[in-house]
Amino acid sequence: MLRYVLDKIDEWLTIACLLLMLAGVATQVLSRIIPGLFAPWTEEFVRFVFAASVFFGMSLGIKHNDHISLTFLVDKLDPGKRRWFDLLSVVSFIIFVSLLGYLGWLMVRYYWVRGLKTSALQVNYAWVRASLVIGCALSLARLIQRFVQLIGQRRDLTCRF
Repeated sequence: MLRYVLDKIDEWLTIACLLLMLAGVATQVLSRIIPGLFAPWTEEFVRFVFAASVFFGMSLGIKHNDHISLTFLVDKLDPGKRRWFDLLSVVSFIIFVSLLGYLGWLMVRYYWVRGLKTSALQVNYAWVRASLVIGCALSLARLIQRFVQLIGQRRDLTCRF
């Protein structure tokens, strides 16, 4: 059960973000049509949920190996050399996501200590920016899975340059 939840959590979070964005935009549209329905917070809400969906979607892209890459030169290499470039790509991505997550964590702590709030929603910015840290943690887990998968394919790793 836990393995199923860990395998699907990024999908659930991304779907939840899409549904929340849909609800926020629908509320915004209705507030312009229906007199007396005043919802100035919807634009800010949708913007923050969209940002969260980007970070959760990053993990989903890594899970399905759908991230952007330029492979026209690497595709011409034999499988052994290509595997080394894949490993280099995953390691560099691990470093980037770790740094991004760490800096995001510092930002969340800063907002939490200062108690800064959003203008329309009046929510602490730490809650809004937490999606960056969560998305990086999920992405880091997916990248480590990918790294272990690549290391497990030893037959092609013995190739020399």
